[in-house]
Amino acid sequence: MKQIKLYMGHAIRGIKGINATETDMKANNLAATRAVRVIRAYLHPLPVEIYCPGENDAFVMIAHKRNFLNEEQILDVDCQIVGECDAFVFYAALGPSKGAEIEMNYARHRDMPVFDMLVLNETYLTQLEKFVEGLCRESS
Repeated sequence: MKQIKLYMGHAIRGIKGINATETDMKANNLAATRAVRVIRAYLHPLPVEIYCPGENDAFVMIAHKRNFLNEEQILDVDCQIVGECDAFVFYAALGPSKGAEIEMNYARHRDMPVFDMLVLNETYLTQLEKFVEGLCRESS
């Protein structure tokens, strides 16, 4: 089976949107990081790599705070990363996300498979496993 790369979109600001504090954003990134660890463990030993923005957000947070990058530039880079993946997984448990919605729309416009993971539970993990197995078979 070929290695599959997933992009796991998730809320960073969440329901608070532009009113989210740095503490709110760090909490959402930590929650996403914890979720992706569970997902990776569940999907093991499938040949899957998962990119989770919450695990890679230190640079982005500092660059945004210091006005080196604005939201549009950050999302442009995120969409480029999405474009290098085989599928998009939206981890919806952290609430709505304007940014993840932009990323997901980008994936859909590229005809990329999309999986909505509403919560982190056995049912959704099993469905995600079947989704990834299907992607692995298709790419072989």
